[in-house]
Amino acid sequence: MKASIEAKTDGGRDGARERLIEAAARHFAEYGFEGANQRAIQRDADVNSAAVHYYFGSKEALYRKVIETHLAGIQTERLRRIEAIPKGILGSDRLKALVSAYIGPHMELALSEAGRPYGRILARTLIELPKQVDKVFEDVVSPIRQIFVDELRGIYPDASLRTISKILTMTVILMADVPYSTTWVALTGEHQTKDDPKEWIETVQTFVCAGIEAHCRSLDIVSSNEPTYPG
Repeated sequence: MKASIEAKTDGGRDGARERLIEAAARHFAEYGFEGANQRAIQRDADVNSAAVHYYFGSKEALYRKVIETHLAGIQTERLRRIEAIPKGILGSDRLKALVSAYIGPHMELALSEAGRPYGRILARTLIELPKQVDKVFEDVVSPIRQIFVDELRGIYPDASLRTISKILTMTVILMADVPYSTTWVALTGEHQTKDDPKEWIETVQTFVCAGIEAHCRSLDIVSSNEPTYPG
């Protein structure tokens, strides 16, 4: 049974706080942190001009809340799915299950109407990585990301942290970019949200797993420190 990974928010007066988070997600997705206008967000949310300061303290805090609201649900579902992988599944089968458990929650949300703005925000961070999200990603993403890394190293015990970091980077790039690929739209005239998310998850899983297996077989093992990546 598919678990719900929709964003959860607190109400505030007459739902004003929730409306602000939803409106802010749309504006940050469209214009980025710097380009989004706080007054426009408040108008879109139908709240007064002091609402952002009252509920969040600043535009930066509102941006962080938008990220946290979606990331928390994704990370909870990732952990649930990773922990549900049977211990007896090993090798390539375990890799497939692991990759699906990691990318699935994000892509299901990003390919939904409710989660599309968040998905676009994450896609933007791969290019912009504004300072406002550094701490959010580190606090919320790091624990589950480390579990994913540890699982990969269990499958490929000879792989260096440098190799694992490259694997994680490419996984996150595909996961974040595919829901918004302009190439797909240009070739088909359709948006990815028209398809069953399961099809896209399986497609990304196929590419990621094939790349991981080839990468770990072909690269020399060189020790390095693992960089930090969003996702």
